[in-house]
Amino acid sequence: MKWFPLSGLQIRFCLWFLCCLLLLEWLFNRWQPLVGGLYMRMITATAAASLNLLGVPVRLDTSSIAAGFCILALDTITFQIIHECTGLFSFFILVAAIAAYPASLVQKGWGLVLGASAFFLYSTLRLIALGVVGHLSPGWIQPFHLYFMVLLNLGFMVFLWLFWIGRVRA
Repeated sequence: MKWFPLSGLQIRFCLWFLCCLLLLEWLFNRWQPLVGGLYMRMITATAAASLNLLGVPVRLDTSSIAAGFCILALDTITFQIIHECTGLFSFFILVAAIAAYPASLVQKGWGLVLGASAFFLYSTLRLIALGVVGHLSPGWIQPFHLYFMVLLNLGFMVFLWLFWIGRVRA
């Protein structure tokens, strides 16, 4: 079996990536009510308004955002929305990958703007999809949420990163 050592550039990327993830985690833990709460409030409010427009009656309770969750109540099911539901931690992985990648600050800024916008839209659509599934078929919500949406989160984050890398290299 051959040993394929990592290049210096690959080691540098991995170390920066881990440092960025640790920094983002520390910042999130330090300012969770502000950072996480603002992000969660915007996404859940947009999703709730969209679901109501689609004819899926929903009530949003944001009184527990400081505790790290909010409630999205439909007639058939009640969701406790936590930070993982908003794609925030997948977004952190994307931010760390963009920050660690060898590109100019302008390119990284463009990647962060693209990533933040795309994740906001994606996370809102994700909650809308969960609300529609919960409204139409509450029995399917558990497998839909635990399997399909988790894989979709990962796939979306990788897609955005690869899309950005394709533009940076061009």
